[in-house]
Amino acid sequence: METAAPRRRVEAAAFGILPDTGEDLTAKLQALLDANREDAELILAPGRYDFYPGSARKRPFSMSNSDEDGERRISLLLEDMHRLTIDGRGAELVFHGQLMPLALYRCREVLIRGVSVDFAIPLSAEGTVIRACETFADLAIDAELFPHSVSQGKLLFQGEDWEEPVWQSGHMEFDPEHDTVAYGRGDRFPATWQEQLPGGAVRFWGDFSAGMPKVGNVVVLRHSRRIHCGIFINECEDVAMEDVSLHAAGGLGILCQFSENLRFTRAAIVPNRKKGRRFVCGHDDGIHLSNNRGEVIIEDCRFLGLMDDPVNLHGTSARIETVEEPRTIIGRFVHPQSKGFPRWAEPGQKISFVRSTSLECVGQGTVKDYRLLTEETFVLTLEEPVPSDVEPGDAMENHSNTASLICRRNHFGGCRARGLLVCTPRPVLVEENRFDSSGAAILIAGDAEDWYECGGCRDVTIRGNTFSEACLTSEYEGGDAVISVHPNLARPLREAPYHRGIRVEDNVFYTAGDPVLYAKAASGIAFRSNRILPSRGRPPRKSGETLFSFDHCTDVTLEGNEISLAGGGISLTGMTEQDIHQEDALPLEMDKRRRKHDISAQLSEHCGRRL
Repeated sequence: METAAPRRRVEAAAFGILPDTGEDLTAKLQALLDANREDAELILAPGRYDFYPGSARKRPFSMSNSDEDGERRISLLLEDMHRLTIDGRGAELVFHGQLMPLALYRCREVLIRGVSVDFAIPLSAEGTVIRACETFADLAIDAELFPHSVSQGKLLFQGEDWEEPVWQSGHMEFDPEHDTVAYGRGDRFPATWQEQLPGGAVRFWGDFSAGMPKVGNVVVLRHSRRIHCGIFINECEDVAMEDVSLHAAGGLGILCQFSENLRFTRAAIVPNRKKGRRFVCGHDDGIHLSNNRGEVIIEDCRFLGLMDDPVNLHGTSARIETVEEPRTIIGRFVHPQSKGFPRWAEPGQKISFVRSTSLECVGQGTVKDYRLLTEETFVLTLEEPVPSDVEPGDAMENHSNTASLICRRNHFGGCRARGLLVCTPRPVLVEENRFDSSGAAILIAGDAEDWYECGGCRDVTIRGNTFSEACLTSEYEGGDAVISVHPNLARPLREAPYHRGIRVEDNVFYTAGDPVLYAKAASGIAFRSNRILPSRGRPPRKSGETLFSFDHCTDVTLEGNEISLAGGGISLTGMTEQDIHQEDALPLEMDKRRRKHDISAQLSEHCGRRL
């Protein structure tokens, strides 16, 4: 994917857009962008540029995996722009208030490079543990970096145009010595009420008996709703970002949906340590890719301090409400944070129908027409009759809105939850990355009961990566193993695997004995020529577990691996010895039940959202 050479060079300084003035440059820069919609290279001089919400534009975008908020407030909107380059030359774009810094809508061949995006007051906060016991934890919170007050037992954070209470849960304790989530502390900060102490510290009263925070550790404190991502790419083609840093966002970091061909090179979604922030960074996921097409490339990027997964690529499935006519279906977007998509389906695209309980494919169809009825419901008309096996309650996946992925030479640093989530039938290459994820490093998931994130994998290669001892040190959904192939389904079928063709080769795993690979309802799994080495000082979190677990899988191969650990083994559930070929002489445990994973859908339903 190459961006065409620009035809016109535009120096922002020539139009009065100068750095380091403190002036609100929103209107000036937006006007310059609007005047150069095609064949232009816009150049910013190095320095700081400030943007305030007064001149922000508003658009009623429906955004994947985000809270609904009517109209989104957007500081800089690139709409219907083609063959455009924005070269920041190291420019620092600093935003004020509750807003979306940058949105691209219906653009083609756009390159953004050499800019950093940050907020003057970020939409998350952090504090350092200075005292802790079983009933409270005291945190020192920098009032200049994170303005706040305590009123009636509630900690309130303040910005230029907002005030938000601290959440009751979802905070994360980080270990500054290792730059990772503190061992075993993921999602363990309990519900609390707060008290302002003399001297400035804030006391969090609660039940810390299950694990006291460690003095010196840093706790990222969450507040605000997930309504504005940092950068939004919607219905675009051939968009590239190079040397772009994102230090804060009010929701997802970079959200890309219904777009084609995307490239991220040397992007960094990390804390702004120059401003004294130790871990606070993205409010949720880093790069979130929903319902895209073509090729996605993520290379030489860095992630640290995120409060959800650094990279997540998936489609969005919908539930079948009724079959109205032989060719017409009424469908529903189920999850409240993913709905109202005007381009979820288009004429000529291919739709797959799957059982919600097993994710078994029961037929396909070609789209003739699609239109929204409400934010939650739509009518879908096919070129051919609806397959006879399709029933209300089944789910639909748009096979055409799926993208391939190349993910190489990235550092998945210490963040909450997983490292990489991927659900797509297109080819996936995960190569030469380092994972320090606190949960599973790689989760290949999919479901039609909770988040409705879909895309059965068919061709995944995971090779040449390093999985550190930080992986799997906390408990999260899908945290069965360092690499977890775990579609969320109640009735796995060996004869109808949801994921196929997964190769794990030439990787290095550091572990004290925690599970390395778990797979459910999958076929064609090969684990070859990997090295499993003792961790460097961390105890196992899942003591007594086997290194490998397979649940209703077929065609599994383990061969040529170096395992420098005592014990280990393989557990099989719903399988026979004929379903697995191994040359590593590991002991087999047959029909070892894993009930805690069978109820994950129920647990996430009661949780209401994946924090």
